[in-house]
Amino acid sequence: MRKSEITSIADKIGGRVDDVTDRVNDAKALARDWSKRARRLAQERPGAVLIGAVALGFVLAKVARHA
Repeated sequence: MRKSEITSIADKIGGRVDDVTDRVNDAKALARDWSKRARRLAQERPGAVLIGAVALGFVLAKVARHA
């Protein structure tokens, strides 16, 4: 392989790494946003969150029994 080919491949890999890094950072920001929203909802409407958690647990238990 020539030096120019190696450089080209390294540049492509570097570009892909940058793309993956950007996607990971976007995912982290989205997760932080969802976490903030969930906390805010739990503070504003704790009863609704509790009922939702119980309902979700019930559904998951039913699904687990039939799996």
